[in-house]
Amino acid sequence: MALGQPSTNPRLLKEALWFSENGCEVFVLYCFWSKWSYHTDKKIVAQNSSIKWIEIGGNPFTKKLVYLFTRCRFKLLRLIASRFPTSLFWAERSMCRCFNELFRTAISIHASLYIAHNLGALPVVGKIASIVKKPFVFDAEDFHRGQSASRSLSFSQASLIESYWMPKARLITTASPFITEQYRHLLGLESLIINNVFCINNSLAINTHIKTPVKLFWFSQTIGKGRGIEDLLVGLKKFPLGSFSITLMGDLSKEMENYLRGIVLEKNDEKVDLSFLTPVEPDKIFEIAANYDIGLAIEPQINENNDLIFTNKLFTYLSSGIAILFTSTSAQKHFFNEHSNIGWIYPSGDIDSLVLVLKQILRHPGELLSYKHNSRQLAAKVYNWETEQAKLMNHMNLINSNA
Repeated sequence: MALGQPSTNPRLLKEALWFSENGCEVFVLYCFWSKWSYHTDKKIVAQNSSIKWIEIGGNPFTKKLVYLFTRCRFKLLRLIASRFPTSLFWAERSMCRCFNELFRTAISIHASLYIAHNLGALPVVGKIASIVKKPFVFDAEDFHRGQSASRSLSFSQASLIESYWMPKARLITTASPFITEQYRHLLGLESLIINNVFCINNSLAINTHIKTPVKLFWFSQTIGKGRGIEDLLVGLKKFPLGSFSITLMGDLSKEMENYLRGIVLEKNDEKVDLSFLTPVEPDKIFEIAANYDIGLAIEPQINENNDLIFTNKLFTYLSSGIAILFTSTSAQKHFFNEHSNIGWIYPSGDIDSLVLVLKQILRHPGELLSYKHNSRQLAAKVYNWETEQAKLMNHMNLINSNA
């Protein structure tokens, strides 16, 4: 069960397919989140008909009235919740646009196991599991209270939900050892680390022809401000045009495109080879990324969660066989220290250090090629879904045997 759509949650998608391939009847309940993923969702649903995909709460294309109603109700519930910051009841409803609809649909399915893939779905799954006396799992891909400033309303509400519902879960999975440690420290809970990795068969041939411009690649669901892109563009302006190219993939507004192009513009001349790509379905990203030399894991330390997570980007780049340029968040610094032969690292916001790294990349093309090979080998031997799903299967078997 998820608030976001299948296209926006590759972690949920991998898990649902894995359960289905192992003979389980799988229901995926999800809510509309973005327009771009609505169309890629259709392809995912069509290609995986063995799974029951159920959209909850309407969408702005085919179920406009339901979508409008749930949005208006959600705004009202969030307003009420802001007046009662210590209330778990209102906190639960302020985190999920389709709380009632998710509950009604999910409880009618009579599942043997319930899994919540985000904080908004956690109370729904927890309530149903307690009513029908079945186990539930919570996937803490993010450190949710760490997504907001401490003492903020959203921090308080996330903390209420986590503190009440997470101890009731039969299993908690996280996406990094740092998230695991935080929940151990705060709530005394143990959890299973399942990295955001991908199947080995997603691997493609490495592009071994290194030449200028060195091709940089970054992707996300949305291209926006404060994602580390601005620093990189400023740094790239210090090099002759043709030294590097950079491609950004994600949902992009015209205003945002103009903003980024304005950064690289100087006296009406573009100083950086900058291009954009629209989002694609999750299994297509590897084919695209493999055409580049370096993947950008340039995460700014905007909040505690951002500092602690291993992003999808990191493991996508490994599977695609490209080198990685990191910023030194706590999680990424830890990963780089263990695997320093796959790329380079610099402090977020430190443009001078970034420029030094970029100079090193230009001077040592052989090093870049070596890092690309090392990246692919690391994905094949260690960081892949085949390895992670075995860990998950062991724990799921224990849950089933004890149910």
